[in-house]
Amino acid sequence: MKTTDQDTKTTTRDAWVLLFLSVELYLLSQLVLPSFSILGGAALGQALCLALPSVLYAKWKTGSVKEALRLRPVSGAILLRVALLALTGVGAVILLNQVTHPLIARYFADWIPLLEAIEKLLTPKTTEGLLTNLLVIGLIIPICEEVLFRGAFQSSLEQRGPVRAIAVTTLAFGIIHLNPFQFIGPFIFGVAFGLVVWRTGSIIPAILWHALNNCVVVLFAGIGGSDFGLPWWVSGGLTILFGLLLWEFIYHTRQIKQPLSPLATAPAAKRGVLFRTITMSGAACAILLLAGAVCFGGVRIGHDRWSPEYMAGDICIYTRAFLRPLIQVRSNDFVAMQNTKTKKLYIAQIVKLEGENLTLGIKPKAGAPHEIHVKLSEIRGKFVWKLDPGEEVRKLMRQIHAKRSEAPIEKGT
Repeated sequence: MKTTDQDTKTTTRDAWVLLFLSVELYLLSQLVLPSFSILGGAALGQALCLALPSVLYAKWKTGSVKEALRLRPVSGAILLRVALLALTGVGAVILLNQVTHPLIARYFADWIPLLEAIEKLLTPKTTEGLLTNLLVIGLIIPICEEVLFRGAFQSSLEQRGPVRAIAVTTLAFGIIHLNPFQFIGPFIFGVAFGLVVWRTGSIIPAILWHALNNCVVVLFAGIGGSDFGLPWWVSGGLTILFGLLLWEFIYHTRQIKQPLSPLATAPAAKRGVLFRTITMSGAACAILLLAGAVCFGGVRIGHDRWSPEYMAGDICIYTRAFLRPLIQVRSNDFVAMQNTKTKKLYIAQIVKLEGENLTLGIKPKAGAPHEIHVKLSEIRGKFVWKLDPGEEVRKLMRQIHAKRSEAPIEKGT
């Protein structure tokens, strides 16, 4: 069946709806699930919010999940080549980080304590922890991400050409990591994953590559800790070998002609009640999030000075200043104040309220608690909701706060 330009546009639109909803659901799930377990929350969120919607999307659009998502077997020779690319590619990743990390750190220095704390928290300290990391980071996450990005999303875009499909998919894959230090690496390897899928007609090699890469990183962390690295000459040599192996792979697969995925040629999904409900609910959720961002602000608490009301790691929502007439403040309420020098937020508690005059209790990082007198108009907002993230995240936030102990008052404190 020949597809028209209109069919291609609507099929592409279906793919963007899938990506938008999947990522949105996953990000929302990570507000709640990590409170039980950081790794467990990530695994469950990826399975339910990335992989499952992709499977349902493929079934809905084509009726054949296996063919649509390209879960096709490949030869042992291809898998061996991909395995060698994955193992040597780790050296390229390390060399890339050694080169780009200082430059990125210039502009994203505030991220460093967070990333270092996350790395230390996820560094396995026991055999059980190592096996858990290998299962989640080395297996579950690669499978779920490849099923969505290369299996469902890229396959749906290939009707407009593989180069465009791989480029767009890779850009989305890099951005979804939400980490400036982990954008260049995923972007480069995203291109490689997309090329492998296009040349082999299967996402299994991409899953293998992604899984081996993550497993090697986990093993390095388990052996040498979060600061483990390779000498530059080793990573440089592996990078050269990686380049040669990649060229050989491209040459070996140059004459392999793989058919498009059924998702690329499938007609647009019928705009039935279910589709409209999903699309409208996603749009409504996006509008609510946008409206919420305008009306409310969010911070993550970095200390325990206001224990037990607000503790390290709590995700807190406060009202914007223009909502003050609608949401009245009272004594003992917690409010957001802004440091006049750093322009960053901190928490204060209303001790006394007399008309437009407030007395606030302040607990600074250094020194004894004290009170200040301000006008009601100086309040940035009132804290109205918080989410307990669980002890693992609390531990993470305490580590971050300790690393920033010499910094001035910061957002979320």
